[in-house]
Amino acid sequence: MRRSRIPSVASPTPPSWAGAPIERGRARGDRFGGAPHSRDRTPQEQLVMRPHLLPAVAAALAASILAHAATAQGRNLYLEEGKRRYAQGRFEQAIEELEQALRLPGLPPEQRVEILAWLGAAHHALGHEEEAREVWEQRVRLAPDLPLPGGISEAAVAAYKEVEASTVVLEHLTPPAAFAGRPLQLFASLQDPKGRVAEVLVYWRRAGAPTYAVVPGRREGDTWVAEIPLPPLAGRVDHYEVEYYLEAVSKDGEILDAAGSAERPIRITAVAPAGPPVTASEESGVEALGAAVAVDAGEREAVRTRGRRSPEPRAGLPPWVWVVGGVLVVGATAGILYASGRPSVPSTSLGVVTYP
Repeated sequence: MRRSRIPSVASPTPPSWAGAPIERGRARGDRFGGAPHSRDRTPQEQLVMRPHLLPAVAAALAASILAHAATAQGRNLYLEEGKRRYAQGRFEQAIEELEQALRLPGLPPEQRVEILAWLGAAHHALGHEEEAREVWEQRVRLAPDLPLPGGISEAAVAAYKEVEASTVVLEHLTPPAAFAGRPLQLFASLQDPKGRVAEVLVYWRRAGAPTYAVVPGRREGDTWVAEIPLPPLAGRVDHYEVEYYLEAVSKDGEILDAAGSAERPIRITAVAPAGPPVTASEESGVEALGAAVAVDAGEREAVRTRGRRSPEPRAGLPPWVWVVGGVLVVGATAGILYASGRPSVPSTSLGVVTYP
């Protein structure tokens, strides 16, 4: 798939400004040789005094305005224009608009899925079979079993169904915890319509190690299971980071899908075990529980972020309530202690608060 780059804007320095020293000892806010001022220069005045910055600032402002305009009222104008160009048979221009739509920041998942549908169709119309397959495979992994939207040619729909029937989808959820000195069990579900996957491999290392070790997974029905032999804690270390990623590989060694990568691995913290070693019966129970976990459609987007997880919110209240509440508690405690003449607040989970 062609990927166009957004050109960067250079801001040349005028010769009269190049290498000019800044004089010292002038009045506050007057670093450029003007008369003393009674106030600091505003940002607008500082830009006027630095004309070489204006092109870069103007370009950044224009990009921001275009991005906001393109997503006005939740609409993606690039997507709409790309669909219009596709309907007109102007497929090259449709690709340009749709690729620009993919670059917009904060793109909702449902819009990404729709853009990929039209982008693959435009590539297919031009005979770009490899690009169309690459784009459509991304869509299948984001939204399995979701048909193409109306308005796309019947030939493109038939080609998409072929891609859908052969695309391998590897889904993995990061375990909730890892304990040093105990095996870390990883579970992955696999959609392999044509049986192309020969094995699932797990590559792992302790954060900072130069290379990854590899652990083969074992198939248990539609689930693949692998165990990472986490080393125990040493000395005064109370935790360490583990990095890993998974690959679904064909008989020929082709990577058909992956969760994480060597450059962007999934990370998890290994801590000291909270209790006695896990018995064999308990371990098999955990394994059965993990194998029974199903990923519903609402979790698919999180899965495709390659194992990244957000802290789970407390039941009944959004996460920001707990953050604000914690800050207010620390602030109230600090005020009480300050009023009582104590010079500092003891250390808490949010840090140490001291007073001048």
